[in-house]
Amino acid sequence: MPFLIENDYSPVYELYISLHAFIARRRHALLDLGKDWAVRVRHGLNKDFASRLARIKPESRACVIVPSLVWKTPPAYRQDIGAYLNWLASLPANDTFSLFQTSARIEVLNKCSDLQKARDQAVEVLNLWYEQYYRAVESDLAPKLAEKAELQKIAAKDANPEDFIEQLTFGLRMQPIAATQTVVLIPQYHFSPWDVYDLTRDSLILYYPANIDTVEPGKPSLALLRLTRALSDENRLRILRFLSEGQRSFSEVVRFSGLAKSTVHHHLVALRASGLVRILVADGNPGNPDRFTLRPGVTEYVSEQLSGFLNE
Repeated sequence: MPFLIENDYSPVYELYISLHAFIARRRHALLDLGKDWAVRVRHGLNKDFASRLARIKPESRACVIVPSLVWKTPPAYRQDIGAYLNWLASLPANDTFSLFQTSARIEVLNKCSDLQKARDQAVEVLNLWYEQYYRAVESDLAPKLAEKAELQKIAAKDANPEDFIEQLTFGLRMQPIAATQTVVLIPQYHFSPWDVYDLTRDSLILYYPANIDTVEPGKPSLALLRLTRALSDENRLRILRFLSEGQRSFSEVVRFSGLAKSTVHHHLVALRASGLVRILVADGNPGNPDRFTLRPGVTEYVSEQLSGFLNE
């Protein structure tokens, strides 16, 4: 069955995603913003709040950072962060339960035994995060993300759904499944170059890298930097050649390379971020990649990125 594409935008999404990027300490080195961004943000936070965020365990994180709730939020509360947080805080217990049941990740429902408590904690943390960090960057980011969402909404009208999703996510190839699946596409900045996803009961919500950074004249783009870094390693080049011969499972890549699974995973992550590798997803869940292969047009893409910089 085909995918139903929905493009969405609300400033509240980025509030959640920015907090997710900061709390996910193991990912800092892999983000375009880098470790320096996390250090600067931490220094700008109240010490008690910074300590509180550091104590949020991975298993509790899913109960606090639930951006998919915004998808089912009434329109009147979606376009202003303060209005959204006040609305969420005022929801009766039954409505809170219904909201989480219809729009939270499936694993969130398994981890969060007390949804009312999870809601209260999330509202408190998000309010503090907004006051101490996100408010300062919102006026710059919000218009750019809104414009990106509108442009992609127009582009999606005449696009093949699978091609469109792959283009926005730098290589995530969703293959049709038995039931029609709604895929909600939302631009995000803080977690770039990665996409973030929420698999709910009736939708796949993908927060794709918006690529809204302004490139200074004479400096390479982030896309070109990712590309050159990915190609600077011999093992990655060998893996690319192996993937150019056809679709491969993760186990096949491990056997071919002779490297540890964790090392292969690291290399595939770098190649994926550079836009060189396609990940085939067969069951509608991006967390379960089925096969890896070289993306079509890779040599042309490399040439375009380099030529664009040299000839600007």
